[in-house]
Amino acid sequence: MSTSNFDLKRIYSFSDCFGGESNPFRAPDPDALISTDFRSHPLDERHREFDIWGREGITDHILRTILRLHEEVDRCAVLNEGQKKRLVGGTGVLVNGAPRIQAHNNGEPFHLAQLRAGQVRVVAPLHALSAVRNQIFRLQRLPNEGNPLFSAREQFRSSFAAWLLRADHNVPLEEVDPQEIPEAPKDWKVSYVDRFGNIVTFDNREREPEQKTLDELRNEFRLRIWKTVLPVALGSCLKEADSGVLTIYENDRNIEVIRKWEPDETVATRRKLSAYSQFGKPFIGAPVRIEP
Repeated sequence: MSTSNFDLKRIYSFSDCFGGESNPFRAPDPDALISTDFRSHPLDERHREFDIWGREGITDHILRTILRLHEEVDRCAVLNEGQKKRLVGGTGVLVNGAPRIQAHNNGEPFHLAQLRAGQVRVVAPLHALSAVRNQIFRLQRLPNEGNPLFSAREQFRSSFAAWLLRADHNVPLEEVDPQEIPEAPKDWKVSYVDRFGNIVTFDNREREPEQKTLDELRNEFRLRIWKTVLPVALGSCLKEADSGVLTIYENDRNIEVIRKWEPDETVATRRKLSAYSQFGKPFIGAPVRIEP
């Protein structure tokens, strides 16, 4: 399969260097923007940049979302086969969020990961690939020293790293076994917060025999997110949720906690009473569990 330069069709850069709002109510919503790119503009070129300082963990959710959106394209009935072929190799992602906190260390090396037979290419530190570890078929490393892109003392390595998304990058890389990527923790945690204050969680736990699924729970129970415990109603989707009630439901591979708006509420009220605010504005990665 040729991968000449169609991999530059869509480029999404996530970095803690760009600057901008970290407040999810005010910051651009990567999930919404990328989903719209795939669903409404699948044949158009896109290049977007998102600052992730303080919420670096959202890229786990974003990488899973991009793979799911490619699956949607495969099934899309309104795209003919010729249009679908134009999407092959179309998405490149840069993830930069590896603080240099050790003496005499210039940060974790960047790696180039290829997924979906080259349709998705990701340049990231090794730890940022855990969420999609099992979908990576080729992994290569850019050494911090002795590479033609930047010197061993370069402070802003990430400003060069996205060059590796090109199929013709011409940079010698080291082959790496994808098994070197750390496995994702077996936990249930906050993975994303959208601009309306809806909380997206991801449950990666190994199911215990006594552990109930959402479908087996009563209609209302108590949910803990980090230090806050609140009653939530069990729902099936946003459409069916009751207004003004914290509701939890499965949405594809995620578990979402939302509060559907009441009529005539102000924006300030909707933010104040959002799931994100009521649960104490939890950080990305905050633990989630059902209270006994």
